[in-house]
Amino acid sequence: MSIVQVKANVKMDNTGKVLSLPCLIIQEKGLLDSHQRYLIKYRNKSLSWKEQSTLAVRLFLEYCNAHEFRVEQIQELFIEFSESLFLGTCNHRGDDPSGLRWKPKSSSTASSLINHLTRYSEYLYDQSNSKSMLLNPLVEASHEQRMLNLAAFHHKKNRSFFKHTFDSHSVSIRTQLSRMVGTNRQGRPLEAANAFPNDIAIELITNGFKLKGASPNLQLHQQFNLKNILITLLLQYGGLRVSEPFHLFVDDILSDPDNPDSALIRIHHRVVGAAPDWFREKSKAFSKANRKQFLATQYGIEDRLSSTKHSYHSG
Repeated sequence: MSIVQVKANVKMDNTGKVLSLPCLIIQEKGLLDSHQRYLIKYRNKSLSWKEQSTLAVRLFLEYCNAHEFRVEQIQELFIEFSESLFLGTCNHRGDDPSGLRWKPKSSSTASSLINHLTRYSEYLYDQSNSKSMLLNPLVEASHEQRMLNLAAFHHKKNRSFFKHTFDSHSVSIRTQLSRMVGTNRQGRPLEAANAFPNDIAIELITNGFKLKGASPNLQLHQQFNLKNILITLLLQYGGLRVSEPFHLFVDDILSDPDNPDSALIRIHHRVVGAAPDWFREKSKAFSKANRKQFLATQYGIEDRLSSTKHSYHSG
């Protein structure tokens, strides 16, 4: 089933006033009128905002069509949809059983699409205001409209701390409880973090990594495990988390332009961080490639964050 985006001229009244809007046409089912009404409500928004909202809804419906699921799984499907925006739909071997073949989107684009879909789903929920009305057969909701309505309901419900009170008769109660939660956020008390003692860190670095059996006549770099020393320096003095050195690329370590005798080390996000410059400059298709795409395309391997292999995964 195909879903296409077109531009429609909507006649607003008998004065001849016409509003030009993007809209979605679903094969054999016609116009997704609820989204058109949503865009009419927010007609004062920019054209780019309306087009981005339309794109978000279209992508979600295409994702729903590509996956078999039961209606009670709509919440999980929305979560997986969000992940697919950030990470793409192809695995490290380039396979994609869904047939969508989405490339990873930038963090800002993926977040914008999720926010647009969230706002639209809340609009749908506000139109019906209860779960029973969402599923009421008298509204004659289309299959696509029902998926969006269910996504709206589950999103709204799961944002509530008091899910067990979520029904049409508890609006005032939920409002009151929401205020109580909002004004009583005490937060957890700070606890001392586990850290290697600074007073013996130098001793660890100068003596702890000496290679067993190394002759004192060798040069210093031949007597010590320099890799472990450098990683320890990053952890102890550079502020890296224990898992982060696993995600460093050779290209992340540069000579500091302001101090050539020092190293400049760039820490990127493990998945959506930018691929190395030389890879992104290879062709226009890779100009916005992230690290997940780089590892899959260049080496046919997974990133250490997404991998489920125990010996390869890193946090």
